[in-house]
Amino acid sequence: WLKLVLLCARTMCSSRPSCASVVQSPSLRRTVGGSPVASLRLPSVFLAAAAVAFRLAQSQGGAVAFSGMATAPRGRSLRVVSYNICGLGAGFGPPDNEKVTTTYGLLRADMQRLKPHVLCLQEARRLPLTDPEGQARADSLDALASDLGMTLTFAHATPGFEKFGNAILVSSDLQLLGSQSVHLNGGSVVKTPAGKDKRIVRGCVGVRLAFQSEHSSEDQDCVQFAVLATHWDHIAESERLVQATHVLDFAKDSTGGLPHLLEGDLNAMKRSDYTTDEWAALEERNRQRSWAPLEDSSALAALEAAGK
Repeated sequence: WLKLVLLCARTMCSSRPSCASVVQSPSLRRTVGGSPVASLRLPSVFLAAAAVAFRLAQSQGGAVAFSGMATAPRGRSLRVVSYNICGLGAGFGPPDNEKVTTTYGLLRADMQRLKPHVLCLQEARRLPLTDPEGQARADSLDALASDLGMTLTFAHATPGFEKFGNAILVSSDLQLLGSQSVHLNGGSVVKTPAGKDKRIVRGCVGVRLAFQSEHSSEDQDCVQFAVLATHWDHIAESERLVQATHVLDFAKDSTGGLPHLLEGDLNAMKRSDYTTDEWAALEERNRQRSWAPLEDSSALAALEAAGK
């Protein structure tokens, strides 16, 4: 059996609702002010982005149950972790070097503890930093990959911001077969400080992987699959639906027909995951920020439909 272990986190610069029932991660909470980490007790808003999209039924004789268990060689397990790291605490703005160092150290410590096979990062920012040991590192993502013994694939999300985007790090237990990325259609239009219109462009990056059995090198014991990481519009559900449609089309082209897992910060919510008071609070948040009215997510519904 291949046991699929899914963990996700919201490490946002501002206060946003959790995407799942949570198990707390004290280290990153100290850095970003109360961001939850979720493990296993995952409601539909996260399952739509993950387990529903992971279809081993089309792989080498595999079959999937949406609980996260699927056939694979010799009792191996696969652990996938997804974080929005908010530019290592720097967002888009000028970095606070001390905060970046602290955030980097806590992220690295969490990943050394969790030991993921695949680590998906949103709002990943490539910037120089001084690590917690005092060593100057030229590139934060290269440093993280090196410290964790993982292979980095990065794709910038927005033209003009080539050092900010989505990243996937892969452990040495997996073979990286290839990668592909795309800038997504859609995205809300906002005013810049100069008064010009700017579309918030988002992206998606995907990797094709092989999980080789530790007991055999024969091809029939090698399970191939794909993982995609994305980050969607935070303002309007209509834009998220456009991006969901594009991601589903991209998945068909980029995965080569392999079973695949979609991870990311989708900024999408299902009404059934919230109480009446919680939903009302989110509606008020959207009004105060002049965002589009809150909707039961049609983008998540599109993912769920595609995963059936």
